[in-house]
Amino acid sequence: MSLVSLLIQEDDRLADSSRSPRVAKFSSATAAEQVGLVAATIYRQISDLPAEAQRLRTAATNLNVDGALSNIPEVRSRMFRIADYYEVLACLTEHRYEAYLRKHAQEEQV
Repeated sequence: MSLVSLLIQEDDRLADSSRSPRVAKFSSATAAEQVGLVAATIYRQISDLPAEAQRLRTAATNLNVDGALSNIPEVRSRMFRIADYYEVLACLTEHRYEAYLRKHAQEEQV
């Protein structure tokens, strides 16, 4: 199973576990309240991106250290590869945050 598949499954699992209260709250709100809820959710997700990138980098570092300590070459190489994927995810997370900030800054100028 690929890393992307695992991430999608985890995202789906998290969405399923929190869907019921969110849907009930969203469906009982007026249109203006719904827009506010969506904006608050997006802001909360975006504001967590720098911390998420740091968590991914920490996980990558831990995997690199554990891989270096492994005596089994196959385990070592897989751990290094997974650590590289975590680094890629951290970079993508930072780029997503920077793109949001640029877009938000452009919208404020208009």
